[in-house]
Amino acid sequence: MNRTWLRGPAAVLFPDICVCCWREPVSRRQPVCPFCLEDRFEEADPDVARGTVGDFLPEGVILRYALWKYDKGGSLQELLYRVKYGGMEGVACQFGERLAHRLRPHSVLRRLNPSRLLLLPVPLHPARLRLRGYNQAERIARGMQRTWALPVADPETVRRTRNTRSQTGMTLPERISNLEQAFDVRRPELLRGRTVLLVDDVFTTGATAFSLSTCLLKAGARQTAVVTVARA
Repeated sequence: MNRTWLRGPAAVLFPDICVCCWREPVSRRQPVCPFCLEDRFEEADPDVARGTVGDFLPEGVILRYALWKYDKGGSLQELLYRVKYGGMEGVACQFGERLAHRLRPHSVLRRLNPSRLLLLPVPLHPARLRLRGYNQAERIARGMQRTWALPVADPETVRRTRNTRSQTGMTLPERISNLEQAFDVRRPELLRGRTVLLVDDVFTTGATAFSLSTCLLKAGARQTAVVTVARA
C-alpha cells in the first residue's frame, strides 16, 4: 500500500519529515534525511576510486558511474518514480548533490580540465516534458551544479526529436531500434572539445545514454561520461 496515502494528515501536520522513512525531521530544501541518504540504499560502485572504467563501454565513453543499485520494489524505486511523475523536484536536486559529491574526486575526472566539463541532462521529448512539467534529469544536474560548479547545457543544445515508446520490458536490440534518430544536436559549438557528463536518473542497458553519446561525439564532443542516480 502506498505510504504517502497511509501518512494522511501527518503530511499536513508535519510537512518537514523525510519523504523516504517518514520519521526523521528534515528541511524543505533537503527532503531526504541524512540517514536514508547515507545508509538506506546500496552503493552501486563503492570503490569510487576505481569506478566503472573497467566495464565494457562504447568508444568515446570514458566512464559510467551510478550512486546506488536500483532496488526494484524498494524505497529507492518508489522515490525515483515520484521524482519522475510526482513532482518531487527537491529530491531530484538532493540526489544530484549527493551524486556530485561522490563523483567529483573520481580518478578519471580529476585528470581532466574542469573548464572543459559540461553537464548535459538526457533530454525529454517536448510532449513528455509538457506532461510531467519538468525533466527530472535536468533537476538532478542542477543539484550536481550546487556541489560541483560545472555548467549545465542549455536545453536547446540537444533536442529529443522522437517521442519514443517506453522501453520498460524491451530487449537491448529493441531499445536500440526504438532510439534510432531520437536526438538532434542543435548547438554543436557548445560541445566541441568538451567532456560531456550525461546525467539521468537510472541506467538500465545504456541504450539511451550510448545513443545520445554517439550523437554528441559526431557533433564534436571530445568524450562523454554517463552518470546516474541508480543502476538497474
